[in-house]
Formats: sequence, structure tokens, C-alpha cells
Amino acid sequence: MLDAHRALLRRAGFACCLSAYGGVVTAGTDPLHLPRIPVSPWHLSPGHFGFELLAMALAAPAGSERRVPIPEAVGAGVTS
Repeated sequence: MLDAHRALLRRAGFACCLSAYGGVVTAGTDPLHLPRIPVSPWHLSPGHFGFELLAMALAAPAGSERRVPIPEAVGAGVTS
């Protein structure tokens, strides 16, 4: 979506808008440019879905605005 279109949404009073690309939402994500995570029957359980989310977060490049901060206890021994 173009920045001009997001500006139109803001002026129209919209609080948020989903994008057409995947990714992880972080505290700094523009609410009118929210990435989506697909949910499908492919996920065998809620835990499986959770591991997929974690894998996406760990795969984001360091410094990426879509990177999810991993608490020290969880991220111990994990390098990115």
C-alpha cells in the first residue's frame, strides 16, 4: 500500500489496516501497515503455530523493524 493511501485511511479515521505481506508485529509497527501471519489447517496444534511464530521472529534480520525481542531466558544460546 502506498503511503498516500495510508494517509487517506488516517484522515478517514481508521485505526489499523492489515497488509498483504507476512511478518511479525512489534511495538514500533505502523498500525496502518500491519503484517499478517497465515493461520491454516496446516498447523497441527496451537503449539505448532507458536513455534512457527518463534521461527519467524528468530529469522528476522538483526535490526529489522519486524524483529521480536526475545527475553534472555528464552534466547539463551540462540544467535541471530
